[in-house]
Amino acid sequence: MQETPYSPPKADLANNNPVSTPGFGELMESQSKGIIGLRWIATYLDFAVLFSFLLIPDYLLGNTVYRETLPIWLSLLVLYFPALEGFSGYTVGKYICRIKVVDCHGQAPGVWKAVLRTLLRVIEVNPFLAGGIPAGLVACFSKKGQRLGDMIADTYVAPVRTIDTYHFGPSDGMQKRTT
Repeated sequence: MQETPYSPPKADLANNNPVSTPGFGELMESQSKGIIGLRWIATYLDFAVLFSFLLIPDYLLGNTVYRETLPIWLSLLVLYFPALEGFSGYTVGKYICRIKVVDCHGQAPGVWKAVLRTLLRVIEVNPFLAGGIPAGLVACFSKKGQRLGDMIADTYVAPVRTIDTYHFGPSDGMQKRTT
């Protein structure tokens, strides 16, 4: 079988040594600190989107109809982060800032991991408590640039160009794309 740039790493069978390639966590150790500002901007863009879920329908529908349909708008608030991050890795703010939530394979994390991130986001990134300062401090001082929600869910927030540069195989290894 011919080897391609996307082939998984081969083991050194003669010496019984598997080839070790770093995973996404190791990559983030070297690149995590530069995106904390982008994460903060993306968070406040997302807060603006969430706020618009409450203001725009009230303005367009009128207060009476808005109050009757309030469960719909509150559902959008609750589902915003788990659905968007879980399925695509993006929110509106992250898409604008060109950053993405990924798992250790460089893929969208899935709904369950996004729910875990969101549950901790309520405490870490609450604009009414400390405005994201706790999450920012934890991400600044963590080895891989993760906030608590990322650590518990085993997710990373990375620049899209970094994710697009590497191929992550099923063995949690990565290889630099050559094409």
